[in-house]
Amino acid sequence: MANGGEPGVHKANVVPRWLKTLWDAHPLIVVSGVVVVALAVALGLLWPLTDVIAAHDVGLTTGSTRPARLQAAREAVRTQLLTLGAGVFAVGALIFTARNFALSRGALDETRRTVELTRHTVELTEQGQVTDRYTKAIEQLGSDRLDVRIGGIYAMERIARDSARDHPTVMEVLVAFIREHSREQWPLPEPGAEIPKRSTRPDVQAAITVIGRRDIGHDRQPINLTGANLT
Repeated sequence: MANGGEPGVHKANVVPRWLKTLWDAHPLIVVSGVVVVALAVALGLLWPLTDVIAAHDVGLTTGSTRPARLQAAREAVRTQLLTLGAGVFAVGALIFTARNFALSRGALDETRRTVELTRHTVELTEQGQVTDRYTKAIEQLGSDRLDVRIGGIYAMERIARDSARDHPTVMEVLVAFIREHSREQWPLPEPGAEIPKRSTRPDVQAAITVIGRRDIGHDRQPINLTGANLT
């Protein structure tokens, strides 16, 4: 025996699927239709009462003027009834519009918060990528190989261009690199040998070049090469 209270027995959905679909897509149309139908039913029920109300207003009037006064009273009552129905419909539409506005505003606020969260996430991701690139470039600057050090210098330049926030730090690192490596002594020549013409080391020159073509608008303070040997 099966009954409505047993588990596993599904009750029939009292809301037609097409009506639910219409509500999801156009709730204003559904609400307007319901209100119109409700008003029509109400008017249909109240309309016959207009004769009773009109007769009550006319009272015991007799004579040739009674039909005209009765008709005028009936029309007045019906006009008031229609005005009342229109007012109820207008109030319902206003309430529904206000509710939709509140829902739309809430959705807009939620969208704004989502956008801000996404932007913050993107910024954190980008900053993490810059940090990884910076760490790798620092390792290259400390390499024993000249080509690797030069690669690290140009990697630093790219970081400074991509991240205005890290520009001052990159310039400070390159200035420290120039100070440190420009003071390294050249090997002494053999006795009686001609003293070779000295030139700036390629990696130091690369760092000087990068500093010289930097975007000075992102500088936090002037470049200070005090202590560097650039002769």
